[in-house]
Amino acid sequence: RQAFLRAIVVHSRDVKDRHRHHVNIMARLAKACKTHLESFQKEKENAAQGTGEYREIVEEDFLKEVTGTEWVVVHFYHTEFFACKVVDKHMRLIAPKHRGCKFLYLNAEKCAFFVTKLMIQILPTIIVFQNGVVVDQLAGLDELGGKDDFRTEVLEHWLSKQGCLKLKKATLAALARHCDDSSCCDSDASD
Repeated sequence: RQAFLRAIVVHSRDVKDRHRHHVNIMARLAKACKTHLESFQKEKENAAQGTGEYREIVEEDFLKEVTGTEWVVVHFYHTEFFACKVVDKHMRLIAPKHRGCKFLYLNAEKCAFFVTKLMIQILPTIIVFQNGVVVDQLAGLDELGGKDDFRTEVLEHWLSKQGCLKLKKATLAALARHCDDSSCCDSDASD
C-alpha cells in the first residue's frame, strides 16, 4: 500500500512538473504572439501614414504630408536635372528600408510658394522635417562628395545624422571603408 502511495506522489509531481512546463510554453507563445501583433500593428500604422515608400506629392498636399508624420524627407527636384534623377534613384532604394520615415518628392517648378518659403536655391534639395519643422537641408551634392556617382549609403548616412533614420554600426563601418571623403563618413552610430 505504501509503495502504491509513493507511486501516486511521484506521478503527482510529474504531472505538476509537466503542467508547469506547459504553462511556461504557453506564456512564451503568448508573449511571442503579442510581440508579433504589436509589430504588425506598427507596420499597419506606418503603411497608413505612407512611411517606407517614396512617392510624389503636389503643392496642395505638402503641409498635410509634412505635418502628419514624425519624420519626413522631401526631395525637391527638376525633371530635367540629371543630379535630381540620381538623388531620386537613391531615395527609391533607401525608402523601403526605413519604415519609420516618410519619403516624398515634389516638383520644384510646380510649388513656387514652398520653394520661396523654404529658400530653396539649388536643386536637388532634400529637406528633413520632424513633426513639420525643418531639421536640416541638403542643397546640391556637395555634402555627398560633390559628384553624381556617390553611393546610396552616403545619402543614407547623411539622413541618419539628421535623426530621421537609424543605421547600425556595421553599416557605418562598411561605409567608412568605401568612402573616399572623410567628411561624409563621420560616425555616429545608433547601435
